[in-house]
Amino acid sequence: MSLYKEFAYANTHFHRNIIEKESYEKEFIAKHKNDSCYSTFASYDRKDQETAIITAPYIIDIDKEEDVESAKMETKQIVALLNRIGVTPLIYFSGLKGFHIEVPFECWGIQPSFHIIDVFKELTKNMVKSQGLKNVDLKVYERKRVFRINNTKHFKSGLYKIQLKEEELDLTVNEIIELAKNKRCLKSSPDYYKFNKTLKGSYLQAEKMYFSQKEKKNEHKICSIDSIKLRPCVKAILENGVDEGNRNDICYNLSLFFKSQNLPELDAMRVLHGFSGLGDKEIESTVKSAYRSSFKWGCNENELIQQFCDKDRCVYGYQRKTITDLVWSKDDLIKELEKEERGEYNTSLTFGLKEMDNAWNGIRKDELITLVADSGIGKTSYAFWMAKKNAEMGNRVLFCSLEMATSALLSRATGDLGMDFKQMKSWIADNPIYFYKDGQRLSTKNLRINLENSIKQDFGIDLIIIDHLGYVEKPSDKIYESISTIAEELSNFCKDLSIPVLLLHHYTKGSAGASEKPRSVNDVLGSGRLRDFSSKLFQIWYPKKKDGDDDKLTAFIMEKNRYGGYKTVKAFYESGEYKHDLAAEIIDTDDY
Repeated sequence: MSLYKEFAYANTHFHRNIIEKESYEKEFIAKHKNDSCYSTFASYDRKDQETAIITAPYIIDIDKEEDVESAKMETKQIVALLNRIGVTPLIYFSGLKGFHIEVPFECWGIQPSFHIIDVFKELTKNMVKSQGLKNVDLKVYERKRVFRINNTKHFKSGLYKIQLKEEELDLTVNEIIELAKNKRCLKSSPDYYKFNKTLKGSYLQAEKMYFSQKEKKNEHKICSIDSIKLRPCVKAILENGVDEGNRNDICYNLSLFFKSQNLPELDAMRVLHGFSGLGDKEIESTVKSAYRSSFKWGCNENELIQQFCDKDRCVYGYQRKTITDLVWSKDDLIKELEKEERGEYNTSLTFGLKEMDNAWNGIRKDELITLVADSGIGKTSYAFWMAKKNAEMGNRVLFCSLEMATSALLSRATGDLGMDFKQMKSWIADNPIYFYKDGQRLSTKNLRINLENSIKQDFGIDLIIIDHLGYVEKPSDKIYESISTIAEELSNFCKDLSIPVLLLHHYTKGSAGASEKPRSVNDVLGSGRLRDFSSKLFQIWYPKKKDGDDDKLTAFIMEKNRYGGYKTVKAFYESGEYKHDLAAEIIDTDDY
């Protein structure tokens, strides 16, 4: 999502209302040669600043022109206070009369919202009162407030706004002024952007206080409704209400709409406060239910919402759709064919054995590939092997193990891949493989958001391995519905971002070890829908040893392949490798 800022500069006059994407900052500074360049500290999800949802760092402005030393001492006091709760803030000298402290947005663990600056003001007011601060400026907490951009000159003093190290607050004001005569770039520390649980708790408490004050003034509805673009049907429902028989269902649908617009859950409750006579507990319960469900807002097939449709004013209404909205245009179809012709969906990825690649038509960029096996058969071991082979080919692999700590995972990997710890350390250092951090939940939604952001940052991923489906955050308590929803969303994710996923899963029942026959695909937990959404679905099987068989024989059996190639591949696993052998030929599954 593109974010916007307002930029400004000063010469003989102060020039504002230059609203551009955040990325414009470097061009803007260069255009004005680092002289008196300003921007809003808030970022907006649209150009209309009055109605935009805001993303912003927490800014504390400490000014005292006649006594800069006093401002510096209060800055030290606030920094020490933040340090005590584990926060490492950014510190700036303004280039004239004071200092700025900044705590990046990422530290708070909160969502962008319409009221974020108002809540930050509540936080600062509480701090000023509790700490007896005299030089903190509370007037800066405005939606359109601009601050001078770092490393640009102040038009009065000729000094640069510069970042300071914490220990440099012990310098004299004159020594800091000497530093500000030149631009300076300090190395960014990861600590500046680290999530802090105490900060989030403080924010939520201040937010509650802010809304409590709004409620007393009866202002919360106007603030929240204006923060998003309402559809005509939604606006009509909110303004006119509905009859008692449908109010709970319609309240639920409105909550889904607010969720689709990224309105925070608390804001949705505020907007719906008193809706058609519903009590606060009913509103809270309904909103929470909608925000935690996998259902999405939609009006085209929703009879409850259809009755409020204004087809002349809304481009989304069912009545305005035509056959051309439902089918591919000839031009778009030809473009898709041209992509196929150029091989844009092909990859250099491997299943780990050339026989598997040949038999199963390789791996496409838009594929959800599901591997199923009983517990203890070796899903994770094979996943390590596939990750290793791909990383050594230069493919960037993201390994998401949600079952065990990374330390335990890597310890296990040394055995599965036939390496000692020294070899494993060297291999990780030399190859493009990345491991999902411990303690983080993984949902299809946050996976998509994180990968979209990584693409923007040129940190691409070629293959994702998820071990295993049972640990992906479920959208509901119904396990089969959850598996179906996760599979569908992962399938769409692969198509939309052109990143294939290897998803590990298990059977409904079963035990480790060899068996007479491979398992049926019908035994896969949630098999019906999972099979529908997977491009390829295969299982690992250890055939029970017969006379003359090697007990290291492993069979990879393709159960579904929408691109053809249902053949089984057998290989021999030993010392961390699936070895190529004369006996590792492609065989028909019917042989077993």
